[in-house]
Amino acid sequence: MSENPVFESCLHVPFATAVSVQNAGYFVSHGIGRHPERTIDSYEIIFVNNGTLCMREGRKDFTVNAGETLILHPYRRHKGTAIYPPDLSFYWIHFDLKSDKPTEHSIMRIPQIQVLRDPDKMTEFFRRFLDDQERKCLDPRSASLLLLLMLNEICVSPSHPPVTRQSAMTLVQQITTYIAGNYSNEISTSVIAKALVRNPDYLERIFKTATGISITTAIHRRRLKKAKSLLMESNFSIDRIAGICGFSDATYFRRIFKRGEGMSPSTYRKLYSQMHVNTG
Repeated sequence: MSENPVFESCLHVPFATAVSVQNAGYFVSHGIGRHPERTIDSYEIIFVNNGTLCMREGRKDFTVNAGETLILHPYRRHKGTAIYPPDLSFYWIHFDLKSDKPTEHSIMRIPQIQVLRDPDKMTEFFRRFLDDQERKCLDPRSASLLLLLMLNEICVSPSHPPVTRQSAMTLVQQITTYIAGNYSNEISTSVIAKALVRNPDYLERIFKTATGISITTAIHRRRLKKAKSLLMESNFSIDRIAGICGFSDATYFRRIFKRGEGMSPSTYRKLYSQMHVNTG
């Protein structure tokens, strides 16, 4: 008869993992400095929570936006390529692999950069990890399991499918619709990419190929269309019209307007008023 029937009735699961975790953390930018240039002896996952991080590994550049992950490899030189923006924050975790050689039995094939299908889930994993790490109750097994959950979340997030003409035009229409409904707010390619759960470089490439202009130019054109309407149909000041149309800086609005229309907003308004009198 067993001396420990409770132990005997337990389910015994052999624990073997291909990963070993070092440590993790959370970075919050103060708008100064950039990611240091260095070579490390471990893998690193960077998960951007807010803002945009610009990195280079070897000769390859990466733009990592909110909701995206980047995996940096050991013994490859990497560095930041731009000053940390003031709104940037990201999670990071360092880990080792027992073997990084791909085989037919590899349980995960993880892209170096990925748009996550559910960023909130990744945030939950990191918060759990950091909370246990801070309370000094994170044992190696739990750390490895949490890391595997993170890696799995990256792995199961859908990669961009091959672009067909139909899918490209659908995406362009989504971008155009988003601009039409949000041009009065502070929007950019990165903001639109986050809303559509896409990589901003990918969006820019598809949009420019299909339309011949950049997303930023499309935003400006939609704002100027509204501005011209207000200049003709209202007595609002130029500064107020700039704000209504999504320009936080009236001077910048005047410069964009003149570049697009060949005249200042004031000149445009006077010209229209004169035309209105002549046709009335």
